Amino acid sequence: MEASLFTETVLRKASCRPWLMPLVLAASDLLAVTAAWAVCVLVRQFLGGDFTLSTYFSLWPLGGLYLAIYAALGGYRLLLHPPREMKICTLGTSLAALVFAALTFWLRNPLEYSRSILLAATLLLLVLVPAARLAARSFFTRFPWWGHGAVFHGFDSLAPEKGAAMFARLNPAIRPLALLSLGPVEGLADLSARVGVPAFDGSKALAEMGRRRVSALFVVLAGAGSAPDTAGIIEAAAAHFTKTIILHDAMYLGNHWGRTVDVGHLLGLEVVQRLLDPKRMLLKKSLDILLSLLLLVVALPLMGLIALCVRLDSPGPALYRHSRVGRGGRMFEMFKFRTMRSDSEEVFREIIMADGDLRRDWEADHKLRHDPRVTRVGRFLRRTSLDELPQLLNVLAGDMSLIGPRPIVPAEADKYGDVYDMYLRVLPGMTGLWQVSGRSVLGYAERVELDAYYIKNWSFWLDLYILLKTPAAMCNLRAAY
Repeated sequence: MEASLFTETVLRKASCRPWLMPLVLAASDLLAVTAAWAVCVLVRQFLGGDFTLSTYFSLWPLGGLYLAIYAALGGYRLLLHPPREMKICTLGTSLAALVFAALTFWLRNPLEYSRSILLAATLLLLVLVPAARLAARSFFTRFPWWGHGAVFHGFDSLAPEKGAAMFARLNPAIRPLALLSLGPVEGLADLSARVGVPAFDGSKALAEMGRRRVSALFVVLAGAGSAPDTAGIIEAAAAHFTKTIILHDAMYLGNHWGRTVDVGHLLGLEVVQRLLDPKRMLLKKSLDILLSLLLLVVALPLMGLIALCVRLDSPGPALYRHSRVGRGGRMFEMFKFRTMRSDSEEVFREIIMADGDLRRDWEADHKLRHDPRVTRVGRFLRRTSLDELPQLLNVLAGDMSLIGPRPIVPAEADKYGDVYDMYLRVLPGMTGLWQVSGRSVLGYAERVELDAYYIKNWSFWLDLYILLKTPAAMCNLRAAY
């Protein structure tokens, strides 16, 4: 009866339509391309250029060029990691611009087309294509047809809290259908209850499927048993599932930029620590200086207005300095706009001594959700992260990076545990993976894990992905302070 129920559960994956996801992404790409070119032509026309939309509309078949290049680079794979997707979109857009320029030169009079429009459209598409994809995924994830059904095997060998954490971070394109056990199905009861996915006896369930083949993923945790057992499970699954994903019990050491290698006819994973590469660090430093200078020039009027509002809202200086831990354990003074009352230290001691619940919140997260010390202007600045704009000065001074782990105080070092040594290798950042993954709604342990993930998996494209998501995180006014 149980195995029959498993078969029915797996076959219910028919509500998922994996083939629709690439079509949705292609439609969002085409919409972004059309919008970018139309906006750039209209702006150029407004500025006095003798260019019309009809002239460029005659080139509409070239819109498919972008899609063809994205597809050739692997941009429509279902389980594409966001930073890798950023890389594909950037390279694809740049290559399409070169092809477009060459075609318009050889096939038509180049004077009919503006090089400034081509350049502007390309620069706009570098941001608009990934942003449109991000918006499309955020919108369509809520529909039951979005995603690829998946069956997970062997996760009873993991602690339930670790398994639940992995499921919480699953790619939205993966829809868990069932859990299969290595041994007695009772070993999966806790994890099944935590993630809301039914559990079945692994050996019985696979044997019951007979000759059925389903368009679903089979995710197996290797390393939970002996190598021959794992190989046998994978071979058995291959008779029923179109795709198999193999994880290892050391997956928390993983790196999305690792490469598979052959080591004595065994499958190996080469993991590269990019934050130890001087050339890549020079690229990151150059990006920090260039973007922080640009942002500082653009933000100066806003920073002046914020400083005035802070002074008018409550007595005290507009800027606030606080000692934080930098790279190598060196302390530095971090700048922020003041968001608390000037007597915040005295108020803090009073409320912590008087309210046990607030004291426990502070000891757990080093943050108070409804902090009575925060001013009216300060509450708005915190919700939008505008209080952190002065940290651009820290970036220029070399104390911080635009993107990195969040800056901490020495008292937080113990909470980082073994991750702390890793934390000291890099510069703390103005924004980072934890800020764009939930901000203040995340628990402290989750923040530490995201910081560790960033350090292990850093790449130039991961930084660009975080930068792209930062404005949306800043606009999330639901965060409680």
